Amino acid sequence: MEGGIFVLVPRIGKFGSFGQRPQFRVRAAAKPRPLQTPIVRPFVMLNHAIRRLFDSIERYQRFVFGDTGMYQSVLPKFAVNAANNIGSSIMPTTIISPHPTTIGLTLVEQVYVNHIFMMNEMIHQGTIGGADSVDEFCLYKAFRTARKALQDFKKGLKREPLPNWFWVLHIVAGALAWVGFWQLMRWFEIW
Repeated sequence: MEGGIFVLVPRIGKFGSFGQRPQFRVRAAAKPRPLQTPIVRPFVMLNHAIRRLFDSIERYQRFVFGDTGMYQSVLPKFAVNAANNIGSSIMPTTIISPHPTTIGLTLVEQVYVNHIFMMNEMIHQGTIGGADSVDEFCLYKAFRTARKALQDFKKGLKREPLPNWFWVLHIVAGALAWVGFWQLMRWFEIW
């Protein structure tokens, strides 16, 4: 078989959170055509970058919410409004986040917050990345590489000419339609 069809096969399970996200595996029904091979690698790398992002977010959430006591002791210290003033607070127009050293965190809480900030930095600057990222497989660069490969692939597409037997069959079908129309007119005695 010369052509190729790629099928995304979902794994069975419940998909309620990042930890239970759908996982797709690319299954090739046949070898890809040589025309398709330039776009396969960029899309596989994009899939890998997206998977890395979901895995990083899952690790981040497990760490942050893994120790609920620590999370509940640190979160109110970062709040700008006092806990008794929450009902009368309005939506802020600017986000003010105090520096962790100025809000009176214990040593254990400082380590906890430091790990959260490092994981946040890893997700945003490493996994997602940007134009100046040193990681060639970050989501930003993988997405742009895949988009460029797809655009180049679409530019190279052209309509294939119809084969000769196609025209022969059209002529035969047209002649049979004409004969059928002629027989119908004869039957109603119009001709």
